[in-house]
Amino acid sequence: MLTSSASTDPAMFCPSVSSFGRAGLAVFVITALSCGGSGTEPIPPVVPVPFTALTAGEMHTCGRTSAGAAYCWGRNYSGQLGDGTTTWSPTPMADQGGLVFTALTAGYDHTCGLTSAGAAYCWGWNGLGQLGVGDTTQRLTPVAVQGGLVFTALTAGRIHTCGVTSAGAAYCWGGNESRALGDGTTTQRLTPVPVQGGLVFTALTAGNSHTCGVTSAGAAYCWGVNSNGQLGDGTTIPRATPVEVLRP
Repeated sequence: MLTSSASTDPAMFCPSVSSFGRAGLAVFVITALSCGGSGTEPIPPVVPVPFTALTAGEMHTCGRTSAGAAYCWGRNYSGQLGDGTTTWSPTPMADQGGLVFTALTAGYDHTCGLTSAGAAYCWGWNGLGQLGVGDTTQRLTPVAVQGGLVFTALTAGRIHTCGVTSAGAAYCWGGNESRALGDGTTTQRLTPVPVQGGLVFTALTAGNSHTCGVTSAGAAYCWGVNSNGQLGDGTTIPRATPVEVLRP
């Protein structure tokens, strides 16, 4: 519950925090902070930060303030919090680099952000190239996605990331065994590659092992794993390029 308590009685309020601090937002708005009893840890007072947007990964969460600052909390084994460490945090930590973001998206163990200039930055686990920086080395702070593309939106999946440009072109990068990049192959990509088909998208969303997009005409297209029919094309056949979702 995102509430604050003015009580100083330990018995009155002792916030429950997940093992990796995913409930960091709730902790961040508490004004009376004292936990009593055996096995509890006092939480120091903190100043509330006004978030305008949130994004949740597998075991970490990030928020963006009205000033465009990024804060992340939770698991941090791969540097997905962007604070320069691999130490997990039950409260929000400021991303390093001083970048101003207009949007954030969290994947399984990586995070990406978009600046007002349309530049994409990513950080965290990079074992399959999901950061788009040309290698598979994890990053503990934001690094620029290669290619010089100007994006209007980003979306992070489990081990891949996609973005849509101002012209509506879709690009993806990272793990591709599931065909989630939509480039007609199953080859992992360390930098952005165009999604095949020449479609003009207004929005993209990445799932665990598949990706979908909406065109300016309102048509939905999906690609990637389809074992449970998640592509919506009436089959369970995996697709390496976009296929149109059947209309109801």
